[in-house]
Amino acid sequence: MDQDLIRLQDHLAVLRRRWRLVVVCLILAIGASLALSLSQTKMYQGTASLLLQPEQPVDTGGGGAVMEPEEVATQADVIASVQVAERVVDELNLDAEEPQDLLDDISVTVVEDKRVVEVSALEPRPQLAADIANAFAEQYIEYREEEALEAAEAEEERYTEAIEDVQDDLRRVRRQMDDDGVSGDELDALQQQESSLIFQQSQIAAQLSAAQAVQAGPLPGGEVLLRAEPSRQPAEPKPIQAGVLGGVIGLLIGVGLAYVRDRLDDAIRDEQRLRSAVSGRPILGSIPASGDESTGRVATLLAPQSPLSEAYRTLNTNVRFLLAAEREHRPGRGDVLLVTSAGPGEGKTSVATNLAVAASRVGLRVILVDADLRRPAAADKFGLDVPVGLSDLLADGGPPNPHLHEVGLGRLRVLAAGSIPPNPAELLASPRIAGLLAELADQADLVVVDSAPVLRVADSLELIDAMDLILLVARRKVSRIHSVSAAADRIRQVGGTLSGCVFNGVDTKASSYGYGYPSRTESKPRTSRRQRRRQERQAAEEARIGAGLDRGSSG
Repeated sequence: MDQDLIRLQDHLAVLRRRWRLVVVCLILAIGASLALSLSQTKMYQGTASLLLQPEQPVDTGGGGAVMEPEEVATQADVIASVQVAERVVDELNLDAEEPQDLLDDISVTVVEDKRVVEVSALEPRPQLAADIANAFAEQYIEYREEEALEAAEAEEERYTEAIEDVQDDLRRVRRQMDDDGVSGDELDALQQQESSLIFQQSQIAAQLSAAQAVQAGPLPGGEVLLRAEPSRQPAEPKPIQAGVLGGVIGLLIGVGLAYVRDRLDDAIRDEQRLRSAVSGRPILGSIPASGDESTGRVATLLAPQSPLSEAYRTLNTNVRFLLAAEREHRPGRGDVLLVTSAGPGEGKTSVATNLAVAASRVGLRVILVDADLRRPAAADKFGLDVPVGLSDLLADGGPPNPHLHEVGLGRLRVLAAGSIPPNPAELLASPRIAGLLAELADQADLVVVDSAPVLRVADSLELIDAMDLILLVARRKVSRIHSVSAAADRIRQVGGTLSGCVFNGVDTKASSYGYGYPSRTESKPRTSRRQRRRQERQAAEEARIGAGLDRGSSG
């Protein structure tokens, strides 16, 4: 039961993700069917009801006649035959080149368990449709009566000729009987032959009388029960039925395309896909989608009470618990955490900066190292414009402390990337990086390293050996399963262990970090808005003051 529920939820999730595709297919199919239906020529239908008469009426005891279903079906085929169509063309003086062309618009329907058939004609004019339907019914009756009359006349002629032959034989036998030279035995034989011929003559005479009675009585044809009348409403096209049918077809096509596209699309859209891409490694945090990242803001610094900040606090808690399990093997020094991603634009720098702020707010001494020497961005998020940083320390040597800049409340220091070197991978591969990170770990409880994407360059792979924890950031709808899986494989190939993932940009509707926070649709008093704005201004001012003091001391 639970497995069935999970599968149902999976199917509903596919439809929720691809509902726009389903709606587009539905609308296009309905529109196409309506356009096709309305572009067709209006056709009107005339229907005449016809009661069939059997070839040999059989009395059922109630005064009625019955027909076998096979005979009814045969007569229905006769109605829609070329012979009847030719008579209709002549009767109505139609311009049909071939009778078969007329039959294409004729349908004959047998009423179940009855001798009644309905003859329908479909034409662009209502009067013409009624005339053709009536003409088929009438011409069928005439055709069948003529066929019956011709058959009766043929039988009468055949019986008449048979009687004449019998009478000739009877005269011959009687002449032989009148001959004086006939013996007694021969006479007896002639008398028996005479009796047989007389009996045969009487039988043929009876059959002749029956054939003559058929000609004199009603012929087996039929009776028009209901004549066709011109219709006011066209039978074709039917826009409503066409629209409904088109909608059903469009819905089926849309759902099918939704499943096909969802199967072919390897974008990471939920945590289940992310776990499968990293072979079941844990997801340490799910960060809701926010506009703060695009504006370059550090949400945990400027809006510490927002749901986004709560998500980073949850990530910080999970990271600290994960590090606590490994701390027994590294007494006396802080932990070094690498934050990277498979490709650019997945939010690794935002995760690294906000995670560093969240860790500092719980009392940890945190150092944020911008190790992305190709496209550094961590220092810019704090408003730091520092020309000297990690790349300069690796190239020229020297202690890192003069280049650590305090931000926030003083528990967070930032080591900027410095000048962009021509050989970032070689600098990060130097033995100096391990000693530098160890020196920073001695001064802090947590060192957060923001590094370049794994699949683009080898910079991050050079840092793997010096890391205590490795986080891989993946963004919803941006990251691809094959890319994230390839990044995890590269980390394993160089001897690293992927500790967990951060799912960035999740749907805010599905996020659970809004507990205790008013939604955007709820009305709030003006005082709460003022307080929130004041808190953001105070936090920003603290960041600017801390950065300014640090630049002044370093100068």
